[in-house]
Amino acid sequence: MTTSKSILKRISQAVNVIWYLEIIAGTTFIAAFLASANIRKQFLLMLPVDFAQLNLRKIESLNNNFENARLDGYSGTLVFHIESNWKNIASMTGVYILLIGILIFITFHIRQIFKNFENNQHFINNNIIHLRLIAGIITIAPILQIILMLVANHIIEDNLKLGPFLNLSTSFNYGLFISGIMLFSVIEIFKLGIELEDEHKLTV
Repeated sequence: MTTSKSILKRISQAVNVIWYLEIIAGTTFIAAFLASANIRKQFLLMLPVDFAQLNLRKIESLNNNFENARLDGYSGTLVFHIESNWKNIASMTGVYILLIGILIFITFHIRQIFKNFENNQHFINNNIIHLRLIAGIITIAPILQIILMLVANHIIEDNLKLGPFLNLSTSFNYGLFISGIMLFSVIEIFKLGIELEDEHKLTV
């Protein structure tokens, strides 16, 4: 029992350190991006493609507001520059904050669960709430990802001459989505454990 508690304490401390590191790294990344975007006239973006018959090719722009892009078939990405105006910077900053925020959010709730475990609070409703929030975010994340990709694809298709041999990727992350659903199933088992423990207390 003492060994298990010691292990839980170490895991809790490790998760706590990871959470703080995520906040520091995320804040540093956003600050560096904003500084770089304001110093430079353009910044680089890369989007995945499904899939071109060409390896390296210049993709021409359809208008003067958009730069020509380059297709890198080896890495499966479409590489292009966009202007560092306030709209583009605000949009990209919002996307980065959303992605980093999801990661920090999940780690925070894992941190709270291990804190409860460390205090011998295993089968409690508070842990159920944390697990449901984590499962909800994991399940929603692939949907948010595909929405962002569809929006990006719409902008790219309106501004670049892609041609018939190139499709931008809009693949759905089934693995992550199924993981979220499975976690909801585990939560129900966890909930059953709480009910059994409550019944045991009433019996005693």
